[in-house]
Amino acid sequence: MSTSPPVRNPDTQRSSEAMLFNTLRLVQEHLVCPQHPGKNQWCWVDRRTHDAEHIPLCFGDIQLWTKHLLLHGGDISCNLMPNTAHFEQLQKFRGPRTASLCRTPTEPVIGPSSVLVNSSAANSLARSNMPHCGLGRQYAMYFEYSDKSSGEECECSIKKILDVLHARYPAFDYPKYAVPLQRLGIHYLITASMFDVMFYITRVGMVVGAAHMFCAWVDMEMQQVKLGEREQGGAVHIDGNEDKESIDP
Repeated sequence: MSTSPPVRNPDTQRSSEAMLFNTLRLVQEHLVCPQHPGKNQWCWVDRRTHDAEHIPLCFGDIQLWTKHLLLHGGDISCNLMPNTAHFEQLQKFRGPRTASLCRTPTEPVIGPSSVLVNSSAANSLARSNMPHCGLGRQYAMYFEYSDKSSGEECECSIKKILDVLHARYPAFDYPKYAVPLQRLGIHYLITASMFDVMFYITRVGMVVGAAHMFCAWVDMEMQQVKLGEREQGGAVHIDGNEDKESIDP
C-alpha cells in the first residue's frame, strides 16, 4: 500500500481557504460592537429581545462560530447564535452590562489567516476541537502552525511591510502607522495577520482604503509563507477523518 500523502487540487485548496477567510471576516464584522470596542473583542446581542444584554465573545468564539457556519450552514448575519453546547453555555453566563466587556479565551487563539498546522500538534488539536464527520472534505478547521515551522518570513518586521507598501502606494503614507502598530504590540507579519480591517481602522487609525490594502497585502504575504512551507513539507493540512474519507482529486 502506498504511504504517500493524497494529492490535493491546488484550486480546491485555495477556494476552501478563501471561503474560510471570507466567512471569518463576515462573522467578525457582524459581531463588532460599537458600544464595546476593543482588541479581539466582539459582542452578540439577541435582537429579538428588547434591551438584551451583550454577551462578550473572544476570537476563539468567533472561530467556532465560523466553523459552525461552514459545516452546518446557518444565519450568516449572525442574528442567531449557533445551537451548540459551547454557545449555549455562553448564553447562560450573563454578567452585568459595563462600559467594557471582556471574555478571556479558554483555548488557543488561532490567527484568521492560518491554514496549516505542524504535524506534531495535529492529533491533539484535532481530537479536542474537531468532529469526525464531513470535516476533511472541504472546510476542515485550520490551525496555526507551530514556531518550528514558521519561517523567517513570518518574522518580517512591520516596518519593512510599511516601507514596501509606501513605495507602491505613497498616498497612504504607511510609515506614519509604524508607531501606533508597535504600541499595540504588532511588530511582525504573523502578528499583523491576526487582526481584521475594522481593528486597523478603529485602533490603529488607518483610513478605510489604507486598512483594506494593508490587510490584503498581509494576507498575500502569509499565503506565500504557507505555500513555501507546503513545498518544503514542513506542515500538513489537518483532515478530520483521514482514514474514512477520500480526498477529491
